[in-house]
Amino acid sequence: MSHVSTKRAILKFLNAIPECRAIGYPGTRLRRGQPDIMCVYLGMMYFFEVKVGHDKLSALQSEELKKWRAAGAGTGVVGSVDEVRLWFDLCIQQQKEKRDE
Repeated sequence: MSHVSTKRAILKFLNAIPECRAIGYPGTRLRRGQPDIMCVYLGMMYFFEVKVGHDKLSALQSEELKKWRAAGAGTGVVGSVDEVRLWFDLCIQQQKEKRDE
């Protein structure tokens, strides 16, 4: 599956979740290093970088994800809808555990 079709499938999956809204951004020089997908679910912000096949996270992309994480957002590097589902479930579980403390 290509980067574009994977990103499209992930967006379709996320936007099918009740109370979730996700948008994708095209890669341009002006957006260099910024995550591919921004998502809000139940008031929590998430950023995903989509990497397919042998794609690697650049140093700039890694730094941007660190900045978003430091600001309190969830971040992830994903390559399929299944990876997003697993990652998303884990983040939601951790968020619930923090609230219950």
